[in-house]
Amino acid sequence: MISIHFLSAVPAATTNLPGTFFPQSSSEGASFQITGGHPTVDELHALLVAEDDEWNLVEFDEVTGVGFLQVIDWTPPSPGTVVMLSTQRKAA
Repeated sequence: MISIHFLSAVPAATTNLPGTFFPQSSSEGASFQITGGHPTVDELHALLVAEDDEWNLVEFDEVTGVGFLQVIDWTPPSPGTVVMLSTQRKAA
C-alpha cells in the first residue's frame, strides 16, 4: 500500500465552464506527500488513474515523495486527507 497525504488544494480559475471545451477552466489541483512506499513516476501515475480517472499526475519527485496532481471537473481531496492506494493488481 502507498499512502498519499494531501497537503494543499488549488482552486480552479473558473468553475462555471466545462473543462472539455475550456481546458484548465474547471481544473483544480492538490499537492501531496507520499507517506508510504517509493513508487516511480510511472507507477504512481497508474495508481492514481486506477483510483480516480479524473486525477492527472502533473509533478512528482521520486526522491522527496512530493508531487502535484490536477483534478478535472471535480474538487481535489481536502488538505489532511490520506488516500491509500493499493499496489496489488486486480485479476482480469
